[in-house]
This record gives sequence, C-alpha cells and structure tokens, in this order.
Amino acid sequence: MRTITNTRKAAGHFKIAAAALTLTIAALPSGLLTTAAFAQTGSVRVAITSKSLIYAPLYVALRKGMFDQRGLKVDILDAGGGTKVAAGMAGGSITAAMMAIDHVFAGTTRDQKWVMFGQLMNKEPYSFAMRKDLAEKKGITASSPYADRLKALEGTTIAVSTLGSGTQLGLGSAMASAGVPPEKSKWIPIGDPIAILTALEHKQVDVAGRAPGPAEMAVDRGVGVMVVDFSKDQTGKLYPTIVMATTAAQLKDRAEDLRKLTLALRDAMTFTRQHPDEAASAIRQDFKFMDDKAFKDGLAFDLRALPEDILISKDEFGAAVAHNNSPYLLQQRRGVKVSDNYDEAVDVKLGAK
Repeated sequence: MRTITNTRKAAGHFKIAAAALTLTIAALPSGLLTTAAFAQTGSVRVAITSKSLIYAPLYVALRKGMFDQRGLKVDILDAGGGTKVAAGMAGGSITAAMMAIDHVFAGTTRDQKWVMFGQLMNKEPYSFAMRKDLAEKKGITASSPYADRLKALEGTTIAVSTLGSGTQLGLGSAMASAGVPPEKSKWIPIGDPIAILTALEHKQVDVAGRAPGPAEMAVDRGVGVMVVDFSKDQTGKLYPTIVMATTAAQLKDRAEDLRKLTLALRDAMTFTRQHPDEAASAIRQDFKFMDDKAFKDGLAFDLRALPEDILISKDEFGAAVAHNNSPYLLQQRRGVKVSDNYDEAVDVKLGAK
C-alpha cells in the first residue's frame, strides 16, 4: 500500500507560464514545482483539486493495492483547487491531472496541448447547502422544485473552492440556465471543505458547497438545507465532468505508466460500483474529517455520478462541448469556443481492453 502524500504549502507566490497561459498562484504546493524525483518509469505524480470523494476511485485503487498490482507507484498531490492543478499541468511538473473538464477546455482554448484520457464522473460533482434560517425565510426546502431552489440563490453570498473553479462555473451555469444572474451573487473563495462549512455555520456566507462534503455535513448538523445536488438535479444528456488529463508530451513519453493508471482506475470504479460497502470501508481512513453520515451521503452521490466506463466516447465528448459552449460558460472564456475535435482532445488507447 502506498503512502498518500499531501504537499506542504510553499511560501510566497509562484508564476507558471506556458504558451499564452500565465497563472499566478499563491501558496502553490511545492510538489507541483519539481519533477526530478518522478522522472523514472513506473511512477506517476497525480494532482487533484482537493481531498474529495469525487476522487473515490483513486483512493480505492490505492488502498486496495490496484496500483501495486499493475506495477505502478502513484503519488497523490492535493493542489487545493482546479486552477492550481491546471497551472501544475501547464508547467509540466505532474504526470496527470484529475479535475473539472472546464479547466481542460480553458487550457485548450489557450493553445495548451492537453489530452483527456478518462473520466471519473459524468454529472457535475457538486452539492450546495443554504443556511437553514435563510432557506426557511425564502420558503425553500430540499424538496422544492429545482427551478425554485436555483431562483432562491439570486443575490446570495456563496462560498466555493476558488474563483473560476468548476464549483463556481457549475453552479453559475445552472443559475444562468434558470434565468438567475450569477453576477448578482457574491462568490467567496474559501477552499478548505471544513472552512467552507464553518463559514456557513457562523453565517459568514449564505450558501456553501463544492465537491460532496461541506453541504452534506451542513445538512447533517442541522444548519443547512440542500438546495443543489447535481447527482440528483442534473438532467439531460450525460457528459464527462471530472476527467483525467495529461499533456501531449507526457502522453507520448509516459504512455505505459498512464495506461497502468487508467486500467487500475477502471478496476477501482468497477469495484466501487459492485462492492460499495467494502470500497467505503477501505477509504474511510482518508476522509476522517467527514462525519459518518456525510461520508455515506458523499459516496452515494459518487455512485449516482459514476460513468459506466472510464473512457470518454465521442457522443459524451460532444455533449460536454455543447455544454461548455453554452452562453454563460462562453462568456467566462470571453467568447472563445471549445473545439469539437474529438481525436485531438481525447485518447482512448490507454484504456483499450
């Protein structure tokens, strides 16, 4: 069993420039800045946006020895947000990234040569809770019509992981589709799941959410009302939301390692679907910060959003492109459309059976 490595925060500010993409990241984890230790074959450095149940298959594969069975050493780096993961990948310091597809599309529209080689979820992986007192004042419950729950968000103060994150874009897109202007809400980047929950409990924000965890805990503690649960609320054609991505250069140079990673994760997804209780038991130690019921609810969320297979089909990619070229998301990219070139954006060879 491999040890999960959480990188320490690096002091100061680091600037990572790649082609037309320049991101300045405060307190970027030091593990995203060095590559020498993982240059050898048989080891990969995987960056994730946060320690979250949306990456449950990654932790299942680790704890159940599925990477070991493939002869692969995996180091997991918690970057603290999708924008920071994107920066690490742009800088070439990680082998693969697991993050919202929005960030991959944002990178490719800025001429980054990024390739998606798998998916972990096919529904927006976020949930949001409103302060219970505010929900009662607005006459909103978890069973209110979805459109009414979205309209109740207008003008609220919303805690998210980081500005421009999949968390913000996912909820903002849903609000816009219901005629609720996201720009009328105040978006507060907090990051840490427990800090997000604390902000809601102390009434510093009206709504709190990100990947499953804070919202579920707010509901369980009686301080929040679930207003958005995309695993239940999202309708229409399914598309990949949390994806596995790498650079074209890494795909060429580390193909065998990335193939082992893909196959182990597919095994973990199948195991999680077929043996959810055993999977939950295996990774409970990694999520001690979550209350028991919130952990159970979060895994239930994952199972509802788990795709049938890890590979991204042409139809699924097309649905993701259509969603990301919606008016609201297009506006966030200043009118730059996402390309629908499947062959350039997606690789399915790594997971070929």
